[in-house]
Amino acid sequence: MIYIMNTAIIPSDFEGIVKVKSIDVEEAKKILNTEKWVSAVGHKSTAELLSNLLGIVIPFNRITVQARIGDVFLCFQPRERLEEGRVYSREEIEKIPMVIKKLTFF
Repeated sequence: MIYIMNTAIIPSDFEGIVKVKSIDVEEAKKILNTEKWVSAVGHKSTAELLSNLLGIVIPFNRITVQARIGDVFLCFQPRERLEEGRVYSREEIEKIPMVIKKLTFF
């Protein structure tokens, strides 16, 4: 399964190999337009930002994901550490540089 995440995380119960690759927005769009996926984006403003960035609806969906062999996480995360406990507006999030990481679990 492919999961859209708002951070790069390796679940504590996963045992195996994780391949990490930087990808761009176009590659992320291609993956999401050709594969089945689930949103695990736990912040509404981030889900809205990703929806605009990717041109598809990314629902707000605060769930816990347990990685299994064969799963892929598309992780959208800020290039800088954000202030703890602060809720950012959509406008503020749009100004934060993002990096996209593709984590593949083996």
